[in-house]
Amino acid sequence: MNTFEFRDHTVELCIAGHDFSLICNSDLVDRLQIHHKALVDMANRLSTGDTSGGEAVGLCREILTDSLGDGAFARIFSDREPTLSDCSDVLLFVFGKMEEQFARAGSEVC
Repeated sequence: MNTFEFRDHTVELCIAGHDFSLICNSDLVDRLQIHHKALVDMANRLSTGDTSGGEAVGLCREILTDSLGDGAFARIFSDREPTLSDCSDVLLFVFGKMEEQFARAGSEVC
């Protein structure tokens, strides 16, 4: 018998000892496109000295909260002061895992 099963587009992440679930779907893709533009703008402003690392950390907080849920940033950085380097590392990890999921799922996600 032919059987259809829905794919699970959930990515389970452990960041700084805390578990998160991320549903990689078209809604997430739409939000990531907005975040990508904000990150590019922030990188440009950082390189010209038009903004501070603190503002960049704030943007990382917004993106992680939007991607992983309310309180995610506080949980991730509960034991350390958030720095731009650490925030960037966490974002790169999360984005990398999203990209892996999208690659596995193919075009069905979008």
